[in-house]
Amino acid sequence: MEDTIHVQVFNAFNEIAPMQQEWDDFVESMGGEIFLTYDWCRVWWNYYGKRRDLLVFVFRNNGSLCGILPMFLEKIWLGPVCVRVIKIVGTDFLPITLTIPVMPNFIYKVIQNFLNELHANYSWDILHMGPICGRYDSFDTLVGACTQAITKYYHIVTKISDVQTYFKVALSWDEQILGLSKQQRRAMRRKYERIFKQSRRLECIPASSENYLQFFDKFVQMHQYYWQNLGNPGHFGAWPASHEFHREVANVQLNHHRLRLYEIILDDCCIGYSYAYKFGDTYYYFLFARSDFGKRSKIDFVRIDFGEMVKRALNENVIWFDAMRGKYKYKQELGGQLFPIKNIYIHPNKLATQIRIRSFRSLSWMFNTCYSKIWRARIAPRIGWKLGPFWKLWIRSHMLSY
Repeated sequence: MEDTIHVQVFNAFNEIAPMQQEWDDFVESMGGEIFLTYDWCRVWWNYYGKRRDLLVFVFRNNGSLCGILPMFLEKIWLGPVCVRVIKIVGTDFLPITLTIPVMPNFIYKVIQNFLNELHANYSWDILHMGPICGRYDSFDTLVGACTQAITKYYHIVTKISDVQTYFKVALSWDEQILGLSKQQRRAMRRKYERIFKQSRRLECIPASSENYLQFFDKFVQMHQYYWQNLGNPGHFGAWPASHEFHREVANVQLNHHRLRLYEIILDDCCIGYSYAYKFGDTYYYFLFARSDFGKRSKIDFVRIDFGEMVKRALNENVIWFDAMRGKYKYKQELGGQLFPIKNIYIHPNKLATQIRIRSFRSLSWMFNTCYSKIWRARIAPRIGWKLGPFWKLWIRSHMLSY
């Protein structure tokens, strides 16, 4: 009886609001991401949950939480083919990765109950658990639990889809610098020495309830101005409704003391903004914005911003920076480590369903290749075509070409 798992399924966030603090405390205790906290999921759902069915699975052992799986079910059409997909809340329309908030010693039992619930009560074609960050220690256990739980009627596939960058925070600023290459150590020290030798004043002003809206709107304006001058739509131009979503979720997280939005001032001039969150022992470093003044003054904003963030992290017992998806040279030069992004896919073994899924996957692969890798990445920039937001259908489907 001590190992009995009880599961509840909620279909609206207001149904689960009374356990918000319990939810957040549990996710933090599991080393989970801010993207799986109650308010983050709730706000994301308000913007991106249209025509999707919410399924929040809550697992308890003797009354105590041992797992939370905020999922949703949707239908996706690609041409003549339609599939019913179950995903984790928040995993599209944002370039994030996450862990699975289940206690390690309960993974097998929670996954068994989860898949039993899906099999008994829902009609679906693909279950996508991911994208899962490479820092998740229990991935192999999770795959083993899924493999054991599925019957002969289901098939499981794992796939590495991309990489993401993490920074490990050292015990001191000097130790952080020593972790860089000789060339990068010199560059970092030189950038700071240039400022202080000239007796210039460097200041990082945090967003507060009084100045938050002003800071955020200036940050977005500066970020977009920089990238659009390079012919790039920028984050807020590429991801649909991202400006409105981030504006709201940042305000909510500010109330939880998790927002780390800073205006960076050199002397009396703003040289840029840094936009991140703190949850548990991790900074989630989304974006920065740099001004033309910093460029004209030959200020290396990227290194200055990174250095100031490390110093703040040391005061807040932060161990990791999650620098999001993708491989970027400047992040690796600053000591970033690449981790694989992993995915688990489960689908029924029925012949008719398999044919439909394979057709969908082929169409998804062709769509992703033609739209993202050829048109947006190669052709449009060469002909000077002004890129707009990502197509919503691509956002919803491209991770399913496994």
